[in-house]
Amino acid sequence: MNILGRWAGLSGILVALAGCSSQAGYAPEAGSETAIPCEELPARLPLQAATEYERGFDRLNFQPRSMELTDQTVAVVSDRYRYVFCKRDRTWGLLAREASEAEAAPAAGQDYDSYLDDLADPPYSTVNLGQTSYQVRVRLDAPWLDEDLQSDGTEPPENAGQVLFEVIAPGSSRPTTTVVYTTSDIRDRNLGFDLGVPSLSQPVSSGDSLWWGLSFEQGEGNSGIATIVQLDATQGVILHQPETLGSAQFTDIDITGSPEAPTLWLGTQYAGEGNPYLPAHGLVTYQPMDGSLERFTFENSPLGGTIPRQLAVDGERLWVAMADGVCQLPWAAAADYGAWDCWQFAVQARVGAGAKLYPSSQAIDPIEELVQDRTLTLLWLTGPGEADASAGSSRYEVTYAPGIIVTLETGADYYPPENSADEGWFSWPGQGWYWNGERFTRPFDGVALNYVGGGPYGIGSEDFAAYETDWHTMRGSFDLLALSRNTTQIRHYSAWIDAGAVNPYVTVEPAAVTVMDGANPALVVRDQLKP
Repeated sequence: MNILGRWAGLSGILVALAGCSSQAGYAPEAGSETAIPCEELPARLPLQAATEYERGFDRLNFQPRSMELTDQTVAVVSDRYRYVFCKRDRTWGLLAREASEAEAAPAAGQDYDSYLDDLADPPYSTVNLGQTSYQVRVRLDAPWLDEDLQSDGTEPPENAGQVLFEVIAPGSSRPTTTVVYTTSDIRDRNLGFDLGVPSLSQPVSSGDSLWWGLSFEQGEGNSGIATIVQLDATQGVILHQPETLGSAQFTDIDITGSPEAPTLWLGTQYAGEGNPYLPAHGLVTYQPMDGSLERFTFENSPLGGTIPRQLAVDGERLWVAMADGVCQLPWAAAADYGAWDCWQFAVQARVGAGAKLYPSSQAIDPIEELVQDRTLTLLWLTGPGEADASAGSSRYEVTYAPGIIVTLETGADYYPPENSADEGWFSWPGQGWYWNGERFTRPFDGVALNYVGGGPYGIGSEDFAAYETDWHTMRGSFDLLALSRNTTQIRHYSAWIDAGAVNPYVTVEPAAVTVMDGANPALVVRDQLKP
């Protein structure tokens, strides 16, 4: 087996455990509807501790694993909490859950040979299209999975891999195989070097068709092509590969409209080595009849996060769940800002007088000592998360209304593309934040976790080589006061508090909606820097 092929298998295990997408998430739990009336559920719960396999900031990760709809409720299910929306009075309640060992455990102990066998010959799933049942699967056909080729010592062509979608129709024992894409396809499109392990979302149906969104392992050169798979009762397998979506993964899929003119709703993300999820195109609507699509992102819609993880159609409304919260919108009028209702999964704490607030995650001297009790919203947690109040240990980043002015000795630069009409690369210290029309903000799922690259980074010192960088802000919003090639000045609306000084709880709050009518000041500087 070649080295690249061996790494593809290993990194597939790591990615699957580090951040599963929707197709690998929870199924609805048996008996998940509590006997407690939903309006009597508590509005807040204590923030659960991180497991031994996690870092402190993982406590604030509320990536949804499933959504469950009934006539009375909508439940968004994450590893640690079930957020229950009561339709009758439009209130939220919470139930605690425990993260399972399978989700938290690292890859050590995995049987690598068994894993390769499963990749080469994965099980089929049974799906129903009307009264007809099919067996379907997607699999990777790669030379490094072929034991016969490995045993005879021959070296197969390096671009011989392909991703296959296979269907066994009723009454047949052999599959009909469709090539989804090949190694040469992704190289020709400059989307990667080798094929990532593919997987399918749960299917949705409309008329005589079933639809799946395809995901795949990404990182270390492995990738794929954004593909929607359609199984039609009369036409067989039809592939849709919107070129503008490139190598985006589909986290979930749902469908609205008529069978003659359906609209597919798709959550998108990227991934990378040590990054189980990265922002892609947000929420995408795709019209398979004419190939048109529209994108709703954190920057052009009320979405409170960058990666829609779970989608669910409830009559005339679409529910979109993300790590930072959930939105409900009329799917027929998604472009109407005022028609969206959004909520955020918030972590808060009531902090007593005398608590000290610090200007950075490792600052020695406080910037303020509270003179009265105050409720703070928690944004991030440094270190392993122990309740240790000494300076420089675990600290929460919290919202801080007065703001703190910081001048950085790092500015902006623009790198023009080489022999391409594409936009060049614009670099500046706040490039991980998003402009909302008023300020630069950063949702949790907009932070690259960099599990094998030194950890997440925000705005702070120049040393990004370790988790313990002294950060001014990781998720706090900020105003851009000045930006040049040499310096950056911001006012960030966050401070830091020792972890031992707070007793945090989780709750759900209405999300503020801003209209994107203010010019992004960073892009003004970018345009000035262009050659």
